[in-house]
Amino acid sequence: MDTVPPLDILCQPFAIKGVAFTISRSRKKEIRHWRDQFIAKHGNVRPQSIFLRDDSDEDFGVFLLAYPIPARLLWSYVEMCHDIGDAISGGYDPDKRKQDPFQYLARGEVLSSWRNCMQQLVTALGDRDADRLDYVRLRYLDIRRTAGLAADGFNLATLEREFSALACSSVPSLDVYLSENLLR
Repeated sequence: MDTVPPLDILCQPFAIKGVAFTISRSRKKEIRHWRDQFIAKHGNVRPQSIFLRDDSDEDFGVFLLAYPIPARLLWSYVEMCHDIGDAISGGYDPDKRKQDPFQYLARGEVLSSWRNCMQQLVTALGDRDADRLDYVRLRYLDIRRTAGLAADGFNLATLEREFSALACSSVPSLDVYLSENLLR
């Protein structure tokens, strides 16, 4: 029997408290790549045993194979951060979206980047040019829309509960895990 979950299990849609979590084609390709890479490197070793080793790199692909539901929740949270960041900056950065979610969060630049973009909007408000003010108004509406969608569709407490449910598997709570392993 496979100890690495099959691709259809890893990509299976699920819902928590009425919020659906699905996988896009591009994300499915990423998951397939991580799974194939893991099997080529480790064979049919349980991903949990690799992820929890002291000498392992905190690789999101291995985390996803070991703990698919919490990993996909964290991935959804990072996607939400990207969406909000795109709305605040007024642009789309595909390179950030390709970054490993652990690396994205570990860089610690999410909030400072948002603050800088918001400061630019505030500065633009001082400009009395009608076109510039329309641009700021549209950006403001997009930020509100995106943040509203994020608030409606995702709850950080859900992520915390899913990580805490893994405590019996030696995975600490989300805040402990992030502080000890990702934010060093």
